[in-house]
Amino acid sequence: MPGDRTAEFLRLASDEYRKKHGLLTSVAIRNRRESLGMSQGSFANHLGVGVASVKRWEMGQVQD
Repeated sequence: MPGDRTAEFLRLASDEYRKKHGLLTSVAIRNRRESLGMSQGSFANHLGVGVASVKRWEMGQVQD
């Protein structure tokens, strides 16, 4: 699999895991944040997490 597609494959696999376990997908997290008109930084502050966590969630890594 070409390297440029690996990240997308991993995001899709993570999103399937999230759906199966009742978690928000990366797209749902981004859409929710944007619908609130928040930057990643302000969203992170609102949730009490680091901005790096929000970035990882939106890129497809599974949140705790």
